[in-house]
Amino acid sequence: MEIIDEIEGNEWKEKESFYIEFYKKHGCDLVNLTTGGEGCEGYKHCEKIKIKMSEIQKNMWSEGKRKYIPTMSGKKHTDISKIKMSFSQSGHKNPQYGKKISDSVKEKISKKLGKEIKIKNVIYQSLRKAAKSLNLNWATFKYRYKMGLRLT
Repeated sequence: MEIIDEIEGNEWKEKESFYIEFYKKHGCDLVNLTTGGEGCEGYKHCEKIKIKMSEIQKNMWSEGKRKYIPTMSGKKHTDISKIKMSFSQSGHKNPQYGKKISDSVKEKISKKLGKEIKIKNVIYQSLRKAAKSLNLNWATFKYRYKMGLRLT
């Protein structure tokens, strides 16, 4: 890598756009999809993608309320992807590595997770047990519960 310029303040947006245009004109094989600066200015989606994004947006709203659409709904991670995810978060790569949880935080978590919950006239001993009984991923269940969304 080589430093080609140094900028102070907010001039970086204009300079970035300038250098992207300059190097593309001179035949450099850049990977930039946009003209540079802030945001995605200059990038244009193809018609197929525009239609797909439009359909997704239309399906995200029901009766004036935003619907929850989990990204992995109906899909399962492959064994290889599970191993990769596990490896990427193991040891010092894990943001919680080496951190200790205080007793007060453990107590708060325990109270929250151990709280009885009633869903469709069924009482569950805790949020985790409700998620397991309803065969829902814990993170998905927790998000839906917190947002007041449909749990079954």
